[in-house]
Amino acid sequence: MIKQDNIKVLMVDDEPEFLDQAEIFLDKADQSLQVITALSAKEGLKMTMEEDFDVIVSDYQMPEMNGIKFLETIRKENGMNTPFIMLTGRGREEVAMRALNLGADRYLQKSEDPQTQFGILASIIKKEVEKITEEMYRNLLEFSPNATAVISEDMIIEAANEEFLDLLDKNREDIEGKQISKVLREKNKKKLEKHHVLKSIDEKSGSSSYYTVFENGSDEEKEAMISISFLSDSRKSIINVFDLTEWEMNEQLMSQIKTFDINDEEDLLEILSEEFRGVINDEKIRADIKKNCLEELIILIIANERKIHGKAIIDELRDLFGLSISAGTMYPILHDLEERGILEKHVGIQSKKYSLREGSKAIEIAKEKMKSVFSQYLLLYQLYRTYLFR
Repeated sequence: MIKQDNIKVLMVDDEPEFLDQAEIFLDKADQSLQVITALSAKEGLKMTMEEDFDVIVSDYQMPEMNGIKFLETIRKENGMNTPFIMLTGRGREEVAMRALNLGADRYLQKSEDPQTQFGILASIIKKEVEKITEEMYRNLLEFSPNATAVISEDMIIEAANEEFLDLLDKNREDIEGKQISKVLREKNKKKLEKHHVLKSIDEKSGSSSYYTVFENGSDEEKEAMISISFLSDSRKSIINVFDLTEWEMNEQLMSQIKTFDINDEEDLLEILSEEFRGVINDEKIRADIKKNCLEELIILIIANERKIHGKAIIDELRDLFGLSISAGTMYPILHDLEERGILEKHVGIQSKKYSLREGSKAIEIAKEKMKSVFSQYLLLYQLYRTYLFR
């Protein structure tokens, strides 16, 4: 997730004086902007391979490699989707159009008034960061198999997925922009508020999950498990609501869930490992993961191993998670992930290895989805310990 309070901006220009001005005036315009400079496109390319940037700003007219070629290399050859802003001279509209067609997000004409120019640039950078962050929220909602919503610091529902709408039996206009306590009508009205406040003070304070009873839009009473987790470096949170009324569970599990109120994540893992194992049918969990989350699990395994053969992925799925996957199932998934620019294939003498492509956001999305699955079943101890705590 992009850090709103520390946005790393790579400024690329062959004029040292311009870069000096950029550092001074962008800092004055917005102190959240951390400006790193490069005097050529080639130097900029090298820097993008060594560290992550939230935004890239590049001049067009530079020797050896101009801004258009720099952008083309960033997008097509390196597969990076980092927001890219092109700086052009006056009367260079054709350059701006080429840049936009090649995947630039914005362009800005240089001017002789540095204070105004960099003030506008600071505003554009912030808007691009907000756009990427909003896209991440939407991806989290889209990929979540559960009823999920993004909640603001003052507990306003900013976005919700279809599962959330269905569970609460409400339309989107009746949910988004409303206080969650008025939409999710809990029997204990202070419970969600208490947990939200505790986690806003300290993310490690308060339990991340608790049992509750609420009424939906049709006044039906629902038993549920609610999970709260804060988005990195923001005061927004993700709320997952797991409907327990439709689960086929025995009395032992329901009894444990109703007292599920654990402050420490390590305690949570210990309890899951010792108390919940075997309560839910493991075969059902494996079948659901295989059906709904296989791609995300493959991404996590590849990210964990850096480079790995397809056969080794099959072995890890079997050994770590008890999933039996054939080569006929595995290799089409790997091919599709490669085509979508998520994976990179390394062809050796005898076999092929796969790695996660630099700059891919797939790992964050995969982690969030698997965290959601973990919260839903309360049993994915091995997955959570092995990959999400690394």
